[in-house]
Amino acid sequence: MTIDASDTNDFKDALIAGNRKACSTIINKLLEDQVPVTDIYEQVIKQALYGIGDNWKTGNISIGTEHLASAMVEGILNDLFSLIISRKKSGQSAVFACVENERHQIGLKMISDVFEMNGWNTFYLGSDVPVDDLIWYLREKKPDILALSITMTNNVQNLEKALQKIRVVFPDQLILIGGQGLRKGAGELIQDHFKIRYIPDLYILDQFFAN
Repeated sequence: MTIDASDTNDFKDALIAGNRKACSTIINKLLEDQVPVTDIYEQVIKQALYGIGDNWKTGNISIGTEHLASAMVEGILNDLFSLIISRKKSGQSAVFACVENERHQIGLKMISDVFEMNGWNTFYLGSDVPVDDLIWYLREKKPDILALSITMTNNVQNLEKALQKIRVVFPDQLILIGGQGLRKGAGELIQDHFKIRYIPDLYILDQFFAN
């Protein structure tokens, strides 16, 4: 079954209305219809949240409504986790973190979930991780991949600073960057850095699971 545009619109409307039951019903119905989790994340949850974010920026909804919508989505993602976690592990690991001062973490959580579904050991640090603390954690875990996320465009500079500091200590670390704050592209961030890849959507992650 494919996702209909009405699924995304209904989900977004339910989020704005603060109706978590309706949101869960929509997601559970898609799962029952065997819609892939990646499609649900990318085409329903992500697009609904982008729409809500745009509505907040234009003053059509309050910050309270936006915060409630985010909280409900995080609750739904937590409910889904036991259903999507892979019992077979690949032996590879990845660390996921939002840069310092970035408090929007849902996109990062969805990426972490996709890695988890594919058998990776995931270390999801969430929002607002100071780069020095992140470097300390990378020394401890030595992951195959580090994923960094920003939602707000005013955190691009914090991402740049984080990349610069991490590169000094870990010159060969594969780093994925993404998030709504990079919707207009990330060329300036990656052109001078080897092994830094921009992830515009969840589908591009398939390249890491081919083997």
